[in-house]
Amino acid sequence: MPKTRFTAADVAAEVACLRATCLGHRCANVYDINARTYLLKLSQSGSDAAAASDQAEAEGRKTMLLLESGTRFHTTQFSREKARAPPSALAPR
Repeated sequence: MPKTRFTAADVAAEVACLRATCLGHRCANVYDINARTYLLKLSQSGSDAAAASDQAEAEGRKTMLLLESGTRFHTTQFSREKARAPPSALAPR
């Protein structure tokens, strides 16, 4: 049977891998994919990001981190459909 939940060991291993990728980045935006899944757009902060001369280099300094509650979290390059407004703004009153 495939694994469906992260254990503490899984989280520790993933955090160790993400340290090299995400350390020194700031959260530029948060997207609500669905009720349990969020996508964080991280961008490199500091003088290194300001020194980027062209758009391609600046895009290379962005990281997308996918978080699914209780199940997984990892970086991704896959482009997902994002809502134009937060769910609370979409709900009728």
